[in-house]
Amino acid sequence: MGFDMEMDDFHDEQEFTEKQIEQLKKEIMDEAKKVVKDYADNPSEMSGSLIRIHQDSPFLDDAD
Repeated sequence: MGFDMEMDDFHDEQEFTEKQIEQLKKEIMDEAKKVVKDYADNPSEMSGSLIRIHQDSPFLDDAD
């Protein structure tokens, strides 16, 4: 009888844990969707390509 009770407790706990994981996955996906929508509605000027110019670059030559 003790073993059966322990196994039932294990399965109940496992089911509870799986429900928690599914809830967390849903919350993460919902938040990610909000971030994507917010970025689409309000794009940042800081994102995009990064341009680096080396100190010896011809772009730094003075045209004067």
